[in-house]
Amino acid sequence: MDVLLYSIISASPLYAQEEYKELSHQDFLDEAVRYYHAGDRNSAMQKLLSLSYNQDAPQELRLEADIYIGEIMYIQGDKESTQRVFTRVLKQDPSYRIDRFRHPPDVCEFFDFVKSFVTIPTPAAPKEQQSLPIIAYSPFGVYHLQHGKPWKGYAYLTTQTISATASLGLLVYLNGNNTFNEGELDRKSQLETLVLVQRASTVVFYGLWFTSILEARQHFDLNIRQAEDGSTMMPYFEWSANF
Repeated sequence: MDVLLYSIISASPLYAQEEYKELSHQDFLDEAVRYYHAGDRNSAMQKLLSLSYNQDAPQELRLEADIYIGEIMYIQGDKESTQRVFTRVLKQDPSYRIDRFRHPPDVCEFFDFVKSFVTIPTPAAPKEQQSLPIIAYSPFGVYHLQHGKPWKGYAYLTTQTISATASLGLLVYLNGNNTFNEGELDRKSQLETLVLVQRASTVVFYGLWFTSILEARQHFDLNIRQAEDGSTMMPYFEWSANF
């Protein structure tokens, strides 16, 4: 975008908006067009931009202002910016028809050219929320083993097997060997230690299980985002016309 257009856009629109107090939206557009035809593109562009972004103005006038903005850019040789402006118009009104009596033939042809390549996206149907597969809730790293994370799966498999074996083994042992005679302090201390180890093994097992589920959820959500990620842009097409 050239220096002239940059200076216009960066200028405050408050000056132009003050004139709305005296002019209707249609008169404001007509005045901008008169400036344009008189060769004062700077003033014309300032008024057209002010009208284009004025949400109180009718849409048809705002779109017509955009067409004139694109026309000025086209005449200045900035066809890429012209394409973006015309695309914005068509996205707001896919059936918009340029007035061939008010705009030069080459501008109308370029508008038709852009229109032929613009695809108006249809509203996407609500995507069904994908739920975490049941296998993700399995212990012993089953999810990770089946989804390309063997080292993590085997780590969960090993540690959970050890902790589960220790917990169940000690639980069975303590159920049948949980008595001691009065004065057998060593026996009492041994049983208390085994109880602590059994409980710690149980906590480790369920802690690893919970962590495995969280990591499975992260892996699952990441795969969904990567599958849905993507954006498309209409490429800039070279245009040439002889009149």
